Amino acid sequence: MNKEAKPVSPRGQATIDKILDATLEFIQREGVVRLTTNHIAEESGVKIGSIYHFFPNKEAILLELVKRWQTQIQAGVRFYLDEAEKDTPLTQLTIGLVMQSFEQEYEYSTAFDEIAATGSIQPVLGELFTAHLEKVADMIADHYMNLSLIHISEPT
Repeated sequence: MNKEAKPVSPRGQATIDKILDATLEFIQREGVVRLTTNHIAEESGVKIGSIYHFFPNKEAILLELVKRWQTQIQAGVRFYLDEAEKDTPLTQLTIGLVMQSFEQEYEYSTAFDEIAATGSIQPVLGELFTAHLEKVADMIADHYMNLSLIHISEPT
């Protein structure tokens, strides 16, 4: 998002969501190569000036879409970890997390592949993915650390 124009209201966030949803739908239907901010405006019903209020260009919209996808995956991982039994074996937990990620990825799969191939944002995408993987790994490590602390503090 444009650093100068962060949404401060639910209405602003709703506009951003419309922009991102329309971008995803367009990419899935037409592909990222044909995507323009004019297409996004037409698809979303958001005026072009409002799009530029929140995003400086098409690439920023694509990056925000990737961030949204990553946030959804991280929320799914957090939910899965919170719901997992405390004595779930690591192998079973890992399989469950992979399945959770695939379910979350399905909606974005075609669009994500096309976004990842967009040359102008590849360096930033690499940084986003590294940070995303580190966050998920930290969530899993914290889950097991907390379990270890619980087991250590429980009387035997």
